[in-house]
Amino acid sequence: MLFSPKRLAYFIYVMLREMVRRFPTSHFRPIRTNRDRPRAERSVDSAQALCYGETSGNSNYVVNDPGGNVLTTERRGTRDTGVNTDSNDVRENPIPISIAERDAIIDTLTRELEKEHQARVQAENETRQLNSKLKSIQIKWKRTANKLDQILSQSQGFSQVTDEELKEMALQLRYNIRNFAIQYFGDPVGYRRAETYPDYVYYLPEYYELYLTRPENYPTVVQAFLWDVLTYKIFNRFRWAGCMSSSFNTFWSRLFIRRNTNDTMAHTTGQKLHAWRATTANLASECLTEKDLSNIQQIKDAIIHRIHEVLKLLSNGTYDGDVGSIIDDAIKLDKMISSQVAMVSWEFGKTLDDGSTENPPRSDMGDIVVVCPAMLKRGKSNGEDFDVQSVLLPREEGFCVSEKYKK
Repeated sequence: MLFSPKRLAYFIYVMLREMVRRFPTSHFRPIRTNRDRPRAERSVDSAQALCYGETSGNSNYVVNDPGGNVLTTERRGTRDTGVNTDSNDVRENPIPISIAERDAIIDTLTRELEKEHQARVQAENETRQLNSKLKSIQIKWKRTANKLDQILSQSQGFSQVTDEELKEMALQLRYNIRNFAIQYFGDPVGYRRAETYPDYVYYLPEYYELYLTRPENYPTVVQAFLWDVLTYKIFNRFRWAGCMSSSFNTFWSRLFIRRNTNDTMAHTTGQKLHAWRATTANLASECLTEKDLSNIQQIKDAIIHRIHEVLKLLSNGTYDGDVGSIIDDAIKLDKMISSQVAMVSWEFGKTLDDGSTENPPRSDMGDIVVVCPAMLKRGKSNGEDFDVQSVLLPREEGFCVSEKYKK
């Protein structure tokens, strides 16, 4: 059976349309129509539709007459707008699947979801185990760091000075000063007022001129004077460092003044500061030369001379050797204190639990004079327990009677 050219064209068109519908649209690119050519749409009757392969009951297609005596058919409700329909503009109906295939897909996805859930639970368990191990390692690391700090502090040469050693040297110094005052000033010739005041006269007690009118007050005044000189001119002045003492003392004073005074940081800052002092002191003591030793002797002679200028106003005796021995003992004590981390201080005022016995002054007894200050210690010699302060030795007090207390 022969087909007319129009019916053959229509048959080819139908075949292509079915291929586009049955296969993915990505394999076929729709042909863009010419938008510049005017297009008219008109309906055809049943006979004409029959000529193009359409039945009278099928009204899904219309015939277009673009001109040029050529007729084309088009699905109702669609018009070519000239927009590229390569991707999502042309949507085809999804290919239906069977229930068995759907159940198989659901089972596969369920199994994969279960595997993902198990993997997540396993990862969470491993994370908890690793966090537990991390905390354990951190605790061990802190313990190791503390032990390392102790080892380093020992390796840095910090002297392990006990409280008994410090007390023994301080008590010996107290004993020597007391004996010196009683031996040379127990029977004084009387106070001689000088035309010009010596440099160290300001280290005498406040009302010393009233006290020196009574001979029994001389040993108390001399002891208070010597301990005041040692506290402000020997202790924490690093006289044992020779030529380095001046620079060491200046730098230490500035650091001590600028230290953190915050309650939460004071102990830590003080510990680090005194650890630096101990390290520097030990290094300096190992580097002393003959020049440094000569400088120490010069400093000691200058202090002895200024002390003698004050004491010669009270007695005519010669005691430079005994004063020199006291200065030597004080320098040795200061060197021992500087070589360890604990902070040792001297307090003339009343301290809590210092054990001193202070009696209220009475008109028939006199004024209270601090003969020697209290010896306080903060922390241990290796730097531990820096927040704990203790009283190694309480202060000692004496009484000075003057003419104003006589009835």
